[in-house]
Amino acid sequence: ENLNSSPTVTNCIFSGNSASYDGGGMYNYFSSPTLTNCTFSGNSADYGGGMGNVEKSPTMTNCILWGNTASNGAEIALRSTDYPSTLTISYSAVQGGQAAVYVESGCTLNWVVGNIGADPMFVDPDGPDQLIGTEDDNLWLLAGSPCIDAGDNTAVPGGVTTDLDGNPRFVDDPGTSDTGNGTPPIVDMGAYEYQPSIIFVDTDASGANDGSSWQDAYNYLQDALAVAVSSDYIFVAAGTYKPDANTDNPDGTGDREATFRLLNGVALYGGFPTGGDYWESRDTSAYPTILSGDLDGNDVQISDPCDLLTEPTRGENSYHVLTGSGTDPTAMLDGFTITAGNANEPYPSTNGRGGGMYNYLGSPTVVNCTFSRNSAVDVGGGMSNYNNSGPTVLNCTFSGNSALDGGGMDNENSSPMVRNCAFIGNSTEDGGGMCNANESSPTVTNCTFTGNSAISLDIYVLGGGGMCNVEYSSPTLTNCILWGNSSPEPNGPQIALKDNSTVSINYCDLQGGQTAIYKVGTNNSVIWGEGNIDEDPLFIGPNGPDGIGGTVDDEEDNVHLSPNGSPCFNTGDPGGDYGGQVDIDGQPRVAYGRVDMGADEVFPIAGDFEPDGDVDFADFAIFANHWLMGAE
Repeated sequence: ENLNSSPTVTNCIFSGNSASYDGGGMYNYFSSPTLTNCTFSGNSADYGGGMGNVEKSPTMTNCILWGNTASNGAEIALRSTDYPSTLTISYSAVQGGQAAVYVESGCTLNWVVGNIGADPMFVDPDGPDQLIGTEDDNLWLLAGSPCIDAGDNTAVPGGVTTDLDGNPRFVDDPGTSDTGNGTPPIVDMGAYEYQPSIIFVDTDASGANDGSSWQDAYNYLQDALAVAVSSDYIFVAAGTYKPDANTDNPDGTGDREATFRLLNGVALYGGFPTGGDYWESRDTSAYPTILSGDLDGNDVQISDPCDLLTEPTRGENSYHVLTGSGTDPTAMLDGFTITAGNANEPYPSTNGRGGGMYNYLGSPTVVNCTFSRNSAVDVGGGMSNYNNSGPTVLNCTFSGNSALDGGGMDNENSSPMVRNCAFIGNSTEDGGGMCNANESSPTVTNCTFTGNSAISLDIYVLGGGGMCNVEYSSPTLTNCILWGNSSPEPNGPQIALKDNSTVSINYCDLQGGQTAIYKVGTNNSVIWGEGNIDEDPLFIGPNGPDGIGGTVDDEEDNVHLSPNGSPCFNTGDPGGDYGGQVDIDGQPRVAYGRVDMGADEVFPIAGDFEPDGDVDFADFAIFANHWLMGAE
């Protein structure tokens, strides 16, 4: 209770308290305390279960009010007797949002900025006794909590560098938006700062090899996965890692069914330099971290993806390099190259699906990865999503993969969310880039499909060089480019539909337009929305260094748009929500005021003052005008 006083309160928990009238956790009467990084949970009162305020002006920042109860204002109450009460709150998590704040007539709630109503995801808010507000409650934050890296650094009192447990404040949660961009880490909400547990992996580490540091990193990724538990992070240095190798079997076992299995609550990050370094040094291009199914290390490189399955040196390769079966979105893979998977056992074996990655009832999160040179005798050379799988796939490249259906990705009774991805030079009979079958409804946004092929000569086989859709499948394409894909006429070089399938297309560049979408069977339909075009996207170097379209080297340039005249520049859906998104190169989306089509966002050019993607006389005129005004 604060009576006519204004203390500064930081890193405190108010839990399991009760009051018969005002303020279960804290009561302020004629008081204006400043509260920073405090947590209120399991408190109760008649007015303001978390905090009650009468006649003054407290300030709350970086706080969490969750699980409190009251007849009036479960989390906060503002009341007045002779004088009004005012509360200013920012960067805080309040259960129920503003609606959970009781405000009497004449009082004021300043709901400033950064506040959320999302569950803070406490480790165990009601403890073993299943009662909120008792001593066994654990109000630490779980990995993935929306309160992590969501506070306001400027509000933390000077000199406060630790949380309630004495652990460091301002600790990055790997993978969140403030990491690796040169800015200071952002403080968490609440009394505790999330402290990530990191397991280190480096093929060249020569210390204790217990995963506790870069010096003592595990040499094998399988060793890290064997000990990881929910909320762990696994940092992996550049190198090649094979699923059949671990400390007990450094030369591998040759077991083709060995696979890297993703785990719920565990995030894997590649792209660190050999020897390790800080998060800011992570660079997936400079430090490739490769997950390879080439167990014998003898694969012969071939140029045509169609030959992957029959290449003898691939006969001993892993069926699935990665497996995400049974996972939820907290299983994360970020910054890896997945290659040399060879799912070559015929149907009905599941070892004919997903040479690069196989997901059965799995919905992992896959970010900044490249699936290259994987094959499957059945479906999904790069990735197979089967039986109610819904992975989130962001900023990934699928190149030079092959399968019977879905060279890059196959979805069967599955609906992934695919965004900012490139499908380049993949090959199949049906759906060179992507195949959707058996009631699959993926959401595909800002993706580029080019150089993919569906090679069947049978017009009754579906085709669809870029994408095929069959048996009640209904993908939604927004801001996408499908150009330069191929299949024998008339089998839909870009898109094909078969048997009760529907494709929704909005703000896309589709070669041949709506009339080029091939349909076979019955009850197929195209929902042709707004903003679609049929114009050469003007890729930079569309055929890659070898000058041949549809080969693996195309990925270097094929997704990049010419800033000088590409019709895909600034023509994506203007009503979409692109906040916090980046393109396939990690550059911010919406660089020029409106999103581009495809996986690449044209990056601002020096001297482009309009901006319109080029530098011309109009830009000079703007520059000259500003210079003249400045001179005055």
